[in-house]
Amino acid sequence: MMSVDTLKKLGMLEYNNIFHARDMIKGRVEILKTFTSQVEASADMQKEQDIEKQNELKAVQAFVTQKGIKTQSTASGVLVEVQNPGDPQQKADSGKQVKIMYKGTFTDGKMFDTNMDPKGPNSQPMNVLIGGSGQGSVIKGLDEGLRMFGKGGKGRIFIPAMLAYGQNGNPPVIPAYSNIVFDVEILDVVAPAPAPAQPGMQQPPAPKK
Repeated sequence: MMSVDTLKKLGMLEYNNIFHARDMIKGRVEILKTFTSQVEASADMQKEQDIEKQNELKAVQAFVTQKGIKTQSTASGVLVEVQNPGDPQQKADSGKQVKIMYKGTFTDGKMFDTNMDPKGPNSQPMNVLIGGSGQGSVIKGLDEGLRMFGKGGKGRIFIPAMLAYGQNGNPPVIPAYSNIVFDVEILDVVAPAPAPAQPGMQQPPAPKK
């Protein structure tokens, strides 16, 4: 028996629709390595994750090469097909609010999410804060890819699993270690409205357009 809480503390999984706090996992375990400290164990796990990431980068690169798709790469290895770069004066830079239409698929073409279907349950544009955290933020690979576009831009973003939903996936829709693709259209890029002033503080001026 293994505690989900303990596995989470070790960084081996996250709570999700399958694994809940205080759950116990019953199964068969084979010990492959032993470690003398948490630091040593964490270093080994990081090494394995780095190997997996490199394998995913190679797989995504091989996929676009096989399909004959011309892409640009971000520093982390996200590949972006820029079909229309959009307005260079209104780039999706860090701190900007970006309104997008999107379609998410696996590399086999199977769709897992979209707001491009006007008859679908999620047909409204999505607002993304580039470089943001918490509400409105997106996975790292999508955040990086969107920065290559400006208002009116259009293209595809090919994201290795470790820059998407990683080793945990996003159950029950996205399995672990899934490389994914987003078709995106950039409808608008604006500076977000300033946060309301706190009591006793001066309201900051609105950003210039």
